[in-house]
Amino acid sequence: MDTTIYSIKRVKWKDSIVGIVCQNVNGPCPLLGLCNVLILRQELILPPKAEVINFETLASRLSDVILQRASTQKKPTDTFNDNVCLQTKTKLSNFNIEVDKNFEMILNDAFSVLSGLQHGLDINIRFS
Repeated sequence: MDTTIYSIKRVKWKDSIVGIVCQNVNGPCPLLGLCNVLILRQELILPPKAEVINFETLASRLSDVILQRASTQKKPTDTFNDNVCLQTKTKLSNFNIEVDKNFEMILNDAFSVLSGLQHGLDINIRFS
């Protein structure tokens, strides 16, 4: 079986039938764990009546969920009102620039790890 193709199994979950993504080969696959949690939370939607899904489609849908969540995060600039003094607004504005840079870096890191999730996480453990 192609290692980039995953089968979809229909299961009963909270009085409805949902599709979950199954492993295609033995071994760790954090991608499937992450996707299945999001599927059960109804945040990631699989193609209706599909029996298989490839890695590219799954990763694309997961990326959409990440971007959707990122776009709905409340930023400190959303809390400004007319009664806040100018000095405080300036400090918060500078803070927002740093937060945005950090947030962009976190998103880039998340997307760079995404392709490796289908094979497992590379963790170096040092035993002493």
